[in-house]
Amino acid sequence: MVPTTVVLLATLPRGRTGKVDRAALPAPPPTRPYRAPDGYERQLAEVFADVLSLERVGLDDDFIELGGDSLGALELMAAIVDRFGVEMTASVLLDAPTPAELAPRLGSRRSRHAPLAVSLGSAVAGVRFFCVPGGGAPALTLRALAGVLTGVRFSALQARGLEEQALPDRSVRALARRNVHEIRRTSPHGPYHLGGFSFGGLVAFETAVMLQQMGERVSILVLIDAPAPGELPFAVARVGRARRARGRTDRARAPTLTRCPRPGRSRVPRRSTRAGGRGS
Repeated sequence: MVPTTVVLLATLPRGRTGKVDRAALPAPPPTRPYRAPDGYERQLAEVFADVLSLERVGLDDDFIELGGDSLGALELMAAIVDRFGVEMTASVLLDAPTPAELAPRLGSRRSRHAPLAVSLGSAVAGVRFFCVPGGGAPALTLRALAGVLTGVRFSALQARGLEEQALPDRSVRALARRNVHEIRRTSPHGPYHLGGFSFGGLVAFETAVMLQQMGERVSILVLIDAPAPGELPFAVARVGRARRARGRTDRARAPTLTRCPRPGRSRVPRRSTRAGGRGS
């Protein structure tokens, strides 16, 4: 029931009675011709079809266009490891989303010196937008967002050490410093357009603060489903409140401990004697 092609029209053609004239509807644009895979590429296309629950996948069929998302990409990478015994990163799938493009690149690993900014979309001109993915998420998770922002040069700032052999940054400030270096390497001067999703929103906010402290201008800062800067995420704050409430409850339930004398012993203070003096 999912259409292969969707054509947008400003108005629908109608006949004299006001009904839609289906014969006057424009023909859909030609789709990519199907190329049957063979050999090693055929096995890879079968993995694509299994993950996407499709009957067949051609050599030039795009994984994202066929309905693959970030979770599907993780499933695809795991299936490739099981089927071929080689590892693949999400950035490789971004650069080579079809079986024909991906087959010769299986087993390649992202270089530790590769840039953090991963270009998404096909716009070669227009406003450049830097966006930070969620915590621990690759640039691939922002592919759908980049696809709907037409006329925008979309770049995802992927965390260091996620897909390459490198030490990861351990704080929001360290992530922001690395992002600032990458942004200024790509675009030396503003105005800048920044964004971040979920935890990436906190990193994007800190990145914007650092750029402004350097005298640069940040025209747009977009936070998508992110906690307010300076506030704990909802889940962390909720756990903290639960722990404090549990502590108050435990203290209220705890019995009051008092020191009682042992049976048969007096509570009269013990007398001690100093050398050469009177007892006290």
